Order: sequence, then C-alpha cells, then structure tokens
Amino acid sequence: MVATAGLEQAHVTWQPPTGLEPAEIGAYVVTVTPGRSHTAPRNATELTLHGLTPGQEYQVTVRASSQAGLMEESAPVTVTPYTTPTIAPTLSLVQSDVDTSVVVGWQAANPGGSRVVSYAVMHASGATIATVGPDATSTRLTGLPVGDLLQLKVRATMASGLTAETSASAPFAVVAAPTAPQHLVAVPGDGSVHLGWGDPARYNGSYLTGWRVTVSPGGAVHDVAAGTAELTLTGLANGTRYDFAVAARNARGWSPEATVSATPAAAVQPTPPPTATPTPTPTGGTTPTDGTTPEPTPVPAAVPGKPGKPAAKVVGAKVTLTWKAPATSGADRATRYKVVLRGPGGRKVVRTSTRPRLGVKGLRPGRYRVTVSAGNASGWSKASRAGSFTR
Repeated sequence: MVATAGLEQAHVTWQPPTGLEPAEIGAYVVTVTPGRSHTAPRNATELTLHGLTPGQEYQVTVRASSQAGLMEESAPVTVTPYTTPTIAPTLSLVQSDVDTSVVVGWQAANPGGSRVVSYAVMHASGATIATVGPDATSTRLTGLPVGDLLQLKVRATMASGLTAETSASAPFAVVAAPTAPQHLVAVPGDGSVHLGWGDPARYNGSYLTGWRVTVSPGGAVHDVAAGTAELTLTGLANGTRYDFAVAARNARGWSPEATVSATPAAAVQPTPPPTATPTPTPTGGTTPTDGTTPEPTPVPAAVPGKPGKPAAKVVGAKVTLTWKAPATSGADRATRYKVVLRGPGGRKVVRTSTRPRLGVKGLRPGRYRVTVSAGNASGWSKASRAGSFTR
C-alpha cells in the first residue's frame, strides 16, 4: 500500500490480497488514524481521503472483507497532508559597495506541510536569474546589466508544487562609474586653451555629480560643476604642448579619462601693406601713373553666425538635439557648438559638440529650454532662438 500526501487530502493505492478471487472480496476498509474508516468497492485499488488537516500526521491501513469476515490489515503507512505553500511578499535588495553585485533576500517559505526543494530568483518578466537550495534566504547576483532599471521577484518550489511569487521589488538600477566623456575638443588661444566635451555614452545608473580636468605639464587639477561641460584655461605658455585629461563622476566614482592635446600660440598680427613712394613730377611734363597694386590687408577671422533654432527628439531617457549650422565659411566657420539647457527649478546644463547635433542622457524629468551658440578661435556667436522639449 502507498499513501501520497496532497492538498488537505491523501491518495491511497493498494494491491488485491493474494489467495482470493475478485468475486470473493466483498469490499475494502481503509482506516485513517486519527479519523475514521472508509469503504471502497471490491474492484477498487485506490481511494482519495478528503478533509484531512494540513500538517497532521495520519496512519492509514487497508484490509479486505469477504464472506469469511475481515482479513488481516496491511502494515500501516504514514502520510501528512499539506496546505497551499506560501512565501512572504517582500524582498530586500543590497548593492555591493565594491562591485556591481546585488544581494537579494527573502523570508523562508511556509511549506504548509510539504517541503521546500529550491528557490528561484527571477526578473519581473519571469525569466529565472538564479536557483538556490531549500535552506537559502538570500543570494548574491552578479552579471546584472548596469544602468538599466530592474525588478526582481522570488518563487519557491515545493515537493507539492510551486508557491505564488513574491511581489516584484521596487525598480532599481545597478550603479557603476560612468564611461569616459565624449567629443573632447581643445581650441588653443594666446596663452590659453578652451576645452569642451560631451556626456559619457553611459551614466551607468547614477546622475553625474561633476567633472575633473587634469593639466600636464604641471599636474594642475580643476573641478567643474556637473551642469557645465567646458573650461577655459589661461596663463599657459605659448609654444608649449599641454595634455588635458577629463573624467566624469557619479555616485559610484570616477570614469576613465578622455584626453586631448593643444599648444597655445600668440595671435598672428596682420602685416601692414608697403607704403608706395610717390614719383616726382618732371618740370613741364605730365604726372606719371604709379602702376603698383598694394597688397590686401588680411582680415582677422570673425565669430560664426548664429545657429538655427534647435529641435529635440525624446526617446526614453535620451534626448537628441539637432540644429542648422551657421552660413559662415572659411576662417569664420564654426568649429564647435555650446548647448545650454535650462530645466526644472532653473537648473542649467551646458554641453559642447563639434557638429550640429548632440545626444544627451540622464536629464531629470521636466520641461527644458535649449539654446545653441557657435564658436571658433575668435569666440562664440550669439545664442540661437530657443527650442524646448519635455523629458
């Protein structure tokens, strides 16, 4: 005889007794202790016992009856019905301070009379990330995508089946230091260099908190606020090559450095045209014509014209800004652009680009106003007409 536990029930199976023809069997008597006896027809070999108490241990025996009376009972077997297993709905999440791993914790499941086989940690979508043993109430997860919003949940597997899942955790992001700044450019001047750069390709789960600019030779370090992405360095020696390294910082630490070099130089002064010597007029003659054509005076480059009004395309957390380059060309052409975004609470964000488009990520939600200025070695143009978008 075999007794199998079920949800508030037990299923009992047996073999007919030897030495009796089926026609000689009157019925079967299934006795449950504690409890009562149940009768099954003579051609039966199984019976389901309902209404049992979950977690209560029961002993079950079976005996056949015939015209001669009750036959000997089978050896007793023990069975413990179970109830629906449950697991507490809440999870705990702790991210490591030294790497990108996350420890997820949960309360042990209530097996309801069954037993825990394993726990599965899953994405909110249902995809399993890790499976751990029956005694675990936490596990460390590695290899989660950095910077993306995630939600996790846990489910227990019982001998009797699966529990319900926990509630999904609050959305969170695995945080790491940002990637290096992009589009770093250096424009040399007379004893100075103007630096401009763009956002990292990935913020990696945390807003930027600032920038660091290191100058060599000399090793000077300059801190730049997060809302600005440019710096003008003065007091440099003309003719000396300088190396500049820029790093971004977020709540997790510093990014790799982006590097660029530039050599300051004195402004070239235009050469004045030669002064023509007048030819004396002979007595009684005519005034000769001086056929000398003076050299044109070089004209210093001017700042570029004003760029067109910026347009914005918002896709998720990324905003792509585009604008029309100014019509100026030659020495007056634009070599860089300065983009100023003014957002919620008057927060100002400045970014630079070497072409008439810019991708920006990590902006806080809200309404933004955008202007663009074009620049070259002579300076910056007036700001464009303002565009706007909502992040």
